[in-house]
Parts: sequence; C-alpha cells; structure tokens
Amino acid sequence: MGYWLLFLFASLALAHECAQNCTIVGNATKDQCVYYEQNMDWLPTAYVKSATCACTGAKGLWDDGWNSPTSHCVRNFLLAGHRAINDTFKAEMRAKKEKYCVPAICNPEYLFWIEKNWVPIAYKVHVDAYRHCCCPKGPAPFWSWQALMLNYEGIVGCPLIVTAIEGFGKCGCQGW
Repeated sequence: MGYWLLFLFASLALAHECAQNCTIVGNATKDQCVYYEQNMDWLPTAYVKSATCACTGAKGLWDDGWNSPTSHCVRNFLLAGHRAINDTFKAEMRAKKEKYCVPAICNPEYLFWIEKNWVPIAYKVHVDAYRHCCCPKGPAPFWSWQALMLNYEGIVGCPLIVTAIEGFGKCGCQGW
C-alpha cells in the first residue's frame, strides 16, 4: 500500500513539470478562440463546437491552467496550424460540408470522409502543439478524436469537454 501512495503522490507532484530543455513560445489568449466559429463554413461543426470549448475552457474548471503560458502557447500553435492548412483542402472540406450537411445533421458519407481525412490532420496539429509547447504528455487518444465528430450539435457541453481533456489529454505543464 505504501508504494501505491508514493506512486500517486509522485505522479501528482510531476503533473506540473514541463518538458526539460524546452522554451514555451506563443501567446494566444481565449479571445482568439472565435477563429473556430469564424471558420464554420469549412471546419466540421462538431469540431468547431468542441474546439471552441477546448480553447476557452469552462468557467470555474481549472482556470489557472487554461490561462497559463503553456495553454496560450498551445492555442497559438493550434490556430497557426489551422490557418496553415492549404486552401485547396479547405475548399474540399467546404464543398463536402455543403453537399452532405443540413443545419441539424450530416450524411454518414460526410462523417466517414471527415474521420478519414480531417481527424488525422487535426490530431497531428494537436500532437505537434503539445510537443512544441513543452507538454510532457500528449493530447487525448486518437479514438477519442474520432468519437468527437459525433458531437455535431454540441450535445456534449463545455464542462464535459474540458473535464475529458483534463482526464485524457492534459498537457501536464503549468497546471494544464
């Protein structure tokens, strides 16, 4: 039992340590999270809803971590990564969304296409952001990103999204 408690306390103590020999660079605050809503025409709606929650956090839940230099760095890297996606791919995403989605729901063909073509890109941008911003841990597992695409109408609210990030995809640096 003593070893288990030692392991638990050691894990908690290390939860706020950033990766060694790494400099946190980038400062995107929560007010820049409007990017996702502004790009709803090509980004998957479920992604926009969840990314906005992940970007802004949920009031009263881990506020210090969501306002840390590390979270500002991750936000900055993610926004730059989304902006860097080539216009041809954005146009293809926009065309698919217009063809297969109505305001309340998307055709399964669209969801399969998003899972195959968009989710790997979004996931890689997040993996790279965490690495770039000195996070000793990575984002939530890939399967959770696939499941995220089912949050089409934002049924899963921001507190649950933020709690899931804290549980499955916490950076592990500066309380975030």
